[in-house]
Amino acid sequence: MEVMDIHRPAVIMAAPVTIILAVLNIILTAVMAGISNTRVLVMAKAMVNTAVKTTIIQGISTTILHIMITRAAATTMIITVVTTMMAKFWGVANKKSQPSLLTIGWL
Repeated sequence: MEVMDIHRPAVIMAAPVTIILAVLNIILTAVMAGISNTRVLVMAKAMVNTAVKTTIIQGISTTILHIMITRAAATTMIITVVTTMMAKFWGVANKKSQPSLLTIGWL
């Protein structure tokens, strides 16, 4: 019988919440300061990129810990690897063109 992993749901929930909070925070700050829309989007994009990178790093480190604890973490590791690959591809694919909020939302 495998050890129950009570921390995994918290880790899975932390990723989207971090990104959503980052975007909301930057938009709210921008609205309060009265900055133009294009600058808001650029700032939001930077915040989302940072949040995504942080989340991936957190995912990798927590995955390593999960693998030490339980075999079921293989799924988490696969998800983390796929997410990392998607983020790398997304970064390479969108270097020339400005990514839309839809692309950011998809990530």
